[in-house]
Amino acid sequence: VWSSEVIEAAVKGLEQGKKLVSNPFYENNIKLLKGDLVYERTKEEIEEWKRCKTDIIYFANTYCKLMTPTGVRSVEMRDYQKDYLNHLSKNRLSIFLSCRQSGKTTTSAIFLLHYIIFNTDKNSLVLGNKRKTAVEILDKLKKIFLELPYFLKPGVYKWNEGQIVLDNGCMCMAEATTINSGISF
Repeated sequence: VWSSEVIEAAVKGLEQGKKLVSNPFYENNIKLLKGDLVYERTKEEIEEWKRCKTDIIYFANTYCKLMTPTGVRSVEMRDYQKDYLNHLSKNRLSIFLSCRQSGKTTTSAIFLLHYIIFNTDKNSLVLGNKRKTAVEILDKLKKIFLELPYFLKPGVYKWNEGQIVLDNGCMCMAEATTINSGISF
């Protein structure tokens, strides 16, 4: 049975050059947990998980971090980004008209990440005019995921350039926009 405390001890052991008898990490990446790992959360972690599930703004402000020129930092949400997240949470279909460089990629990545972490058996699809654009958005989501604490992260089955598959049954794929995009998913 794994917990945040035990996983932190495993990370320290690996940093000291020790070998693990049992490895909880997906492809030896200490920021990703294997799928179907038995993970026991503390009461505090359970309460925090529940709060993050029900309050996407709290989740974004408290746990979402990105690399900046000065290092990994918490995302600072503007009011219109918070409004956008709340709108996406309450509406299945949306069209968003906005200016350039307003943080919509980061905000959308946070929404998709929240969606695949706190749901079960859901598929999400990132489409771009070119596959490279969609992969870039998925990459931003993955970078935010890597900085989350272990107790919020589902286990990982697949983690590659164009797809994430989690042990809660959720997945996120990146594809180019075509007539066949997302068929069978």
